[in-house]
Amino acid sequence: MAEEFRDENGSADLQQLLFEANPYINMVFDSQFRIIDCNPAAVEFFGFASKQEVMEKAGQIILQSIPPVQPTGEASVSLADRFKHTIRHGYNDFETLLVLDNQEIPMRIIMKRIPHGGSFAIALYQIDLRKLKAAREELLIQDRLLKAANTVASLLLATSHDDFSRAIMKSLEILGESIDVDRAYFWKNTLENGKLCCTQVAEWAREKASEHDDHPAVDIAYDDFIPNWKQLLEEMPCVNVVVRDMDMGFVSFPGMQDVVSILIIPVFLRGEFWGFIGFDDCRRERVFTPDEEDIMKSGGILIASAIARNEMTENLIKTKEMALESTKAKSEFLSRMSHEIRTPMNAIIGMTTIAKKAGDQEKVNYCLNKIDNASRQLLGIINDVLDMSKIEANKFEITPDEFDFESMMQNVFNVIQVRVEEKHQHFTCHFMDMFTRYVVSDELR
Repeated sequence: MAEEFRDENGSADLQQLLFEANPYINMVFDSQFRIIDCNPAAVEFFGFASKQEVMEKAGQIILQSIPPVQPTGEASVSLADRFKHTIRHGYNDFETLLVLDNQEIPMRIIMKRIPHGGSFAIALYQIDLRKLKAAREELLIQDRLLKAANTVASLLLATSHDDFSRAIMKSLEILGESIDVDRAYFWKNTLENGKLCCTQVAEWAREKASEHDDHPAVDIAYDDFIPNWKQLLEEMPCVNVVVRDMDMGFVSFPGMQDVVSILIIPVFLRGEFWGFIGFDDCRRERVFTPDEEDIMKSGGILIASAIARNEMTENLIKTKEMALESTKAKSEFLSRMSHEIRTPMNAIIGMTTIAKKAGDQEKVNYCLNKIDNASRQLLGIINDVLDMSKIEANKFEITPDEFDFESMMQNVFNVIQVRVEEKHQHFTCHFMDMFTRYVVSDELR
């Protein structure tokens, strides 16, 4: 491999050019396990100044860089044994951990036996897996976060109104555990005395809860802790910082005493600043990844939408209950009024009948007075029936005026007298000393 084959124009052989241009670490060992050639990628990886230095030192470095035990817990296979396997079978492909300059480097190594100078050589290709494993780990994290958001969406959509609070707590737990934090919480905005405030809706804590756990914060004004919150909303999609680097206004916000790293994501619903979702890490300093920001933001929107939907459901339930109560009130009112109307109407009909049969004017006048009193009472009742707004409001206005209680009772007697006489019944009123003659109340009712 170290020999260069040139064509008639003196240019390097194409295979040698490919060997030199290969971005992976390429080395060639002879049958005595000595490096006889390498490409520039190998020189760069080992940090040597020249290819010659790699050929002199890299072989020993590789032999010494394989730890006794691999990350899987299995004992490492020596490079000498790998070479023997390649000589015997012609090919070997494996992954191993190398420790160079106190740095762990996962490697994929491919060995191939090739003919060389009447004997053989071993072509060794090393692929640094750090970027690949980092990308794989990132994909696993993304998958975990997306599964968490999907689980939250399914949970909130399937939860009944009665279990809503429990579902919110479970959703925060799922999101919090997916990004490995100690607390997750959701706050909703409120407007108090013209100031924008926030109120804690729910909080999940892995172990140590904040001071809000037993006493949820209510109506905390943004201006009192974060005077520049409007500017921050315009300039920052979220607060993703180590707490020791934060503004003191943030640090003094309730519940921040033991927080080391924090992620606070504003939640907008229908274009309005609706609240925020937050995550506290109380163990280590960290900056949350863009994927964590994006997916936790989606989780916040899911929770906010669920809260808004639940509030709408509560309002519909209350409206339905009010409608049912109103219908019941109407039914009760009409039932009562049907009796109230019949009573004076019977008196009017009865007195009219008596007046027709009466032979003297005094008796007729007596009946007409009774009819007049019953008619006035009937008119008052009819006015109440016609006033449907009172029925809709499920209340009747009481008009407190002074009236003669004995006279009122006499009017009641006059209304029912006809039916009493028709049934040959006897009706008597006795006024005790506990009653004064004049009382203040609503005489009709």
